[in-house]
Amino acid sequence: IQTVVRICSQLRPGLKTAYEPMKGIFFIAAIPLATVTRFWYGQEECKGKVSVYRGPILLTYDARFNEKDPALLAKLDIPSLTFESQRFNDKLEPWVFGVLKDKNSAKVVVCDFSSAGQTGNQYRSWLPILE
Repeated sequence: IQTVVRICSQLRPGLKTAYEPMKGIFFIAAIPLATVTRFWYGQEECKGKVSVYRGPILLTYDARFNEKDPALLAKLDIPSLTFESQRFNDKLEPWVFGVLKDKNSAKVVVCDFSSAGQTGNQYRSWLPILE
């Protein structure tokens, strides 16, 4: 899927909106993004870690969604790693929300990087991996 920006003139469920009060007009941007999961492997001080992207969106551990301390996260098995989008039913909804899981039952709840840390919690974009 290609990343495309289209401006719509009517509200549709699930679309982000912007309101221009001076003109009384809603602008809706429908942006279908490529959703291929890809990995950026750490080097030097980040060796043994990976950043996970869902299309152009950096997925990030945020302590408000996880019970584990970021220093105690299980090492992820990259070849078997999957991302499952999840529904979020609380205040301050992240733009992207889901779970990274692997065949060894390692699990990390993640959100998009721009939403991470919004409530003052610790967050990490470099996640530990099995080598």
